[in-house]
Amino acid sequence: MYLHLNSLGLKGPLTANGWEQLPWLEFLTLAGNQLTGNLPSGWRLSRGLLVLDLSSNAISGSIPLRWALPSSLTNLKLGHNGLEGSLPAALPRGLTRLELQGKAQSCASTSLRLAPLYI
Repeated sequence: MYLHLNSLGLKGPLTANGWEQLPWLEFLTLAGNQLTGNLPSGWRLSRGLLVLDLSSNAISGSIPLRWALPSSLTNLKLGHNGLEGSLPAALPRGLTRLELQGKAQSCASTSLRLAPLYI
C-alpha cells in the first residue's frame, strides 16, 4: 500500500507514535513538506516498508545511530534537509538506494546505489 503525502504543506515535527498501526504500508513519501525537528530514534515503521522518502523538508540534527529501520527497506531518501553526522552502522541489508543530497543551497550531492549484501 502506498501513502503519498508529498507537497501538502504538512508542518511540524515527525512523531514516532502511531506508525506501527499501518502494518500494510510499503511506500511512505512525505517529501516536499515543512516537517521539522529530529528523526525519531524510536520510530517503529511497518515491517514491510520498502521506500521511505523524507526529502525536501526541514528535518535537522543527526541521523539516530540506533535508528531501527525495517529490514525490508530498499530505498531511503533523506536529501535536502538539515541533517548532519554519520550514517548508522547497521543499515537494512536490502537497501539498494540511499539518497543523501545536501541542502538545496549546497553543492554537496550524494546518491548511492548499493549492491545487495549476500552472506
